[in-house]
Amino acid sequence: MIHVLGSDIPHHNQTVLRFFNDELAADPQARRFMIVGDEASVRDGYPALDVTCYPGKKSLAQAVIATAKANRQQRFFFHGQFNT
Repeated sequence: MIHVLGSDIPHHNQTVLRFFNDELAADPQARRFMIVGDEASVRDGYPALDVTCYPGKKSLAQAVIATAKANRQQRFFFHGQFNT
């Protein structure tokens, strides 16, 4: 399972990542994230998570598509930040 945070909304992303890092990281399905945002602050703040950062929605969408095409069994959980 890959969790996807599709907008650079720092307060929301930090809340979600902190919760997963502090409460759910023991579960392997709760560790992997693809997000739009600043990589440096994320890597330092959430060491229990595997987070890949993208500079914008378009690059994130392209990465999700490529990941899905490479592994059709891959599952994604989109956290509802995909308004335009």
